[in-house]
Amino acid sequence: MRIFGLRIQWIALLLAIAASAGLTFACKEGSRKRACEPVTGVGCKGSRVCAVAFDGTPTCYASAGSLSEGELCNAPDACGKGLGCVRLFGVPRCVRFCDPNATNDACRQSGIVESSLLLENAMSGHCAASLYERSDIGVCVVSCSQGSCPEGSHCGEVVGWREKVCISDSQLDQFTREVEDGQSCGERVVCKEGSACVVLGDGTICRRLAESGCSEGEESIEAVLADSTRDAGLSDEDAEAAAEETTVTVCKSCDPIGISSSEGEFLLCPAKQMASKACTEGVLARLTAGGAQYLPDQLGEVTEAWTEAFLQDGAFFWKNGEQVDDELWAPGEPAPDLNCAFWSRDGLVAADCAQEMPGLCILAPVQTE
Repeated sequence: MRIFGLRIQWIALLLAIAASAGLTFACKEGSRKRACEPVTGVGCKGSRVCAVAFDGTPTCYASAGSLSEGELCNAPDACGKGLGCVRLFGVPRCVRFCDPNATNDACRQSGIVESSLLLENAMSGHCAASLYERSDIGVCVVSCSQGSCPEGSHCGEVVGWREKVCISDSQLDQFTREVEDGQSCGERVVCKEGSACVVLGDGTICRRLAESGCSEGEESIEAVLADSTRDAGLSDEDAEAAAEETTVTVCKSCDPIGISSSEGEFLLCPAKQMASKACTEGVLARLTAGGAQYLPDQLGEVTEAWTEAFLQDGAFFWKNGEQVDDELWAPGEPAPDLNCAFWSRDGLVAADCAQEMPGLCILAPVQTE
């Protein structure tokens, strides 16, 4: 991908997409088996037009089709002049060809975009993909917005692209996994509509956009957008464009406390809730003797907060199956017949799970499998 220096990664992703869709092209880069140049249209006589056959061969067709850029298609010559029928993210639609080694200008020109489904987002066009096994023939990829995708597709996020693209409804799970607010996000794991994936300490989290207002107990903050495509290799033009969209206003209910471990970033969710609802962001935290010693200084005036410890078969365990270390308990604890446990400055204390208090939570690294 030209944008953000990730052309190779993006092409590799599109190759996998094309292969999974059953598109195999016999003519590879460097082959002379081509009647014309699909990017320029040069090579076809008279009124004939250049498009790419489903075997990957640039071919002259009798006339251009009637479909405009962005519309669904089912034949190589179904699209208008300068366009081809290409399957991207499982969606066969009319797209324009481009030179992978040139600028993105060809993908942003008016004309064939003006009457297309892609008009609203035309200036986001990038020569960001290539035909399968034909990296010499580029394809313009234009971001989508609500309502701009053709029937049977969904406007969603895919790793390696800063903006949303149209993904086939039947293949959405293949490219992304959608998670709720308060959960980890990142590569192939995206936030539901109305939320954004933002940086939180050493991790990334889905937080609801504040444009429609925040709920009681939440506050709106400026957060840095998590974006795996942003790197130090940006051109001056792309760096300037990216800088304009690095922050977003979101609602937050929990705060990092300055402690992290191999399991993730520790958070404090201050709203008093029963144990099962204590973490509006992340999940209840597991403690170790080494980590617990730092909590009094990091939690300030907070003197108690739920942990994930729970009673099972007469003993307390963490969710990973390990039994809670005896040295973590406060003197005289755990008391009998109580199923949950909270952290206190004296150590863990057993309690009724319905008791209300803040939650000591952890934001685990995103899982992409």
